[in-house]
Amino acid sequence: MRRSIRARAALATAVTALTLTALAAAPVAAAKPASPAGPPPEPMHIEVTIANPYFCGVYGEDAPGATSTVRLIRGGVTVQEVTVDTFPEGGAIIAEWPCGPGRVWAPRPGDRVVAESGDQRASLLLEDLRPRFDLVNDVVKGSARPGRVEVTVLDCVIGLDCQGDRIYRFPRQDDAGRWSVDTDQFDLRGGDAVVVDWFSRRGNRVTQLAVAPHITVEAGSPAVTGHGTPGRTVTATLFAPDGTFKGTGSARVKGSGRFQMTLRMDGSPVAPAPGDTVTSSVFRDASIKVLPNRLGVDAATADITNICRPTVQYLVRLKLPDGYSASGGHADRRGAILEQRMAFGDELPLTQVSRARMWCATLQGNSQLFIAYPS
Repeated sequence: MRRSIRARAALATAVTALTLTALAAAPVAAAKPASPAGPPPEPMHIEVTIANPYFCGVYGEDAPGATSTVRLIRGGVTVQEVTVDTFPEGGAIIAEWPCGPGRVWAPRPGDRVVAESGDQRASLLLEDLRPRFDLVNDVVKGSARPGRVEVTVLDCVIGLDCQGDRIYRFPRQDDAGRWSVDTDQFDLRGGDAVVVDWFSRRGNRVTQLAVAPHITVEAGSPAVTGHGTPGRTVTATLFAPDGTFKGTGSARVKGSGRFQMTLRMDGSPVAPAPGDTVTSSVFRDASIKVLPNRLGVDAATADITNICRPTVQYLVRLKLPDGYSASGGHADRRGAILEQRMAFGDELPLTQVSRARMWCATLQGNSQLFIAYPS
C-alpha cells in the first residue's frame, strides 16, 4: 500500500495546518520489488502543485537511479534544473529550487516539468485546472485532458481558514474532458476553496487550488479586494444607507485569481462608512453591509473580541515578531466573538503582537476586514 509523502515533504518545507496546499501533498511509493523475480517496477512519475505558496519544486516516485534530475521548462527554455539524491525507499524524489522574486519560478500553467532518473524519463505539461463556480446552484465545473479527476471542496474564509466541512467528488470526464460536480448539501459560498487533482494514465499528477469569487471590504479604507475569474473585470459600487450612490471601482482579475481596486467618486478615493453597502459583479447579487470596527485586543487579559454577524465564520491573524498566528471559528447568536488566548498554553502573550486582523464572513461568503492593535 502506498504511504503519504507528507512526512518527507516536511523535511523540505514547513507547511502549516491551515495551508490549503497541504491537501495536495503527494502520495508516495511502496517499496521496490525485492528481487528481479518480483513484479516489474512501476514507471517513474511526478507530481506538481501549481502556484504552491510554500514550495517551488516537484515530488516524484519510483525513480530507478541513485540521483534524479528535474527541469522546469518555460517557453521552451529550461529555467530551473536541480539534481537530487533519490530516496531508496520507493524511489521518492523531492526536488526544490528557489522561488525567485515574486515567486516567478513557481510552476504555473503552460510550464513543462521533466524528471530523469536512471533509464527512465517522466514529462508533464501543466494545464490550468481552475474550475468555474456556480454559487447559485452549488455547482463546480472544469475541464482537463483525458485522465482521472478528483475534486475536494472546502468550507473556508477568504480561501485561507479552511477548518469547516469538506467533501470529495470523483467526476467522470466527457469526450471533451469536461467535468461537473454538484456539492449537494454543501452550501457553496464565496471564499470557499476547491482543490482539483488530475492524474494522467501514467500516474503523473497535477494539483491546483482555486478560491470561489468573493469581495473583502474594510470600514475606512477605499480598497476592495477578493478573488474572481482570471482575466475578467470585476466592479464594485458603494451606496450610503439611504441608497445614495457614493462611488465605484473596477479591476481586472490577475492570473492568480486575486484582484484589488479602489473605490472612487469623481476621481477621488472614497472609503465605506459603517452602514454603507458595497455591491459587486464578482458573482450575481454579491453585496456586503459595512459594520463598525469593534475589534479589541486586550494585552492584559489576552482576550480578542469583536461584534460581527450572528453565527458567521471568522478568521483572525496576529502579527508576531517572527511570523503570524492564525485561528478561526464562529460568532455566537448575537454576532459576538471572544477568543481567550490565555487558554492556550503555547501561545505567545499578546504584548508581543504588533497587529491583529480579523475577517468576518457573510452568508454569501463576502467578508469585512477589521484591524486593531493591542492595548
